[in-house]
Amino acid sequence: MQETLEPTPADGRAGRRIGPIPVRTTAADVEAFRASIFGAGAAVPLTFPMRWLALPAIAAAVAELLQGADWVPVHEAQSFDYDRPLTMDENYVMTVDIEASPASPRLTLKASIATPRAELCVRVETVLRLIPFKQEGSPFRREASA
Repeated sequence: MQETLEPTPADGRAGRRIGPIPVRTTAADVEAFRASIFGAGAAVPLTFPMRWLALPAIAAAVAELLQGADWVPVHEAQSFDYDRPLTMDENYVMTVDIEASPASPRLTLKASIATPRAELCVRVETVLRLIPFKQEGSPFRREASA
């Protein structure tokens, strides 16, 4: 897996590219995901790739982009653009671009998932709104310890 931290050339936002990351649609993982969303059927759920956005390498990159600030990332939006469906018990390769903008309190994660032969299957975009921990009245506010 390769990680880079670089500004996005078009707009100067900080960003990070993670990948390629090998991922797999194991039957056990798909069934657990399906049960958590009360889904039915035999196909891989269209939203299943969201599960891969919680992988440790991606979580670490998000934490680094937050630069130790007291922020809570809150899910704001997501989209899935499929060229071909994911199938059960198959290997895939995922690359994720994470962008942070100081002008907007958001992180945007853009993932591309392809077959090992580089056939694009799905593009996923997730937007996380960043809410300050220490905002007055926030239930997440941390009080200084004595």
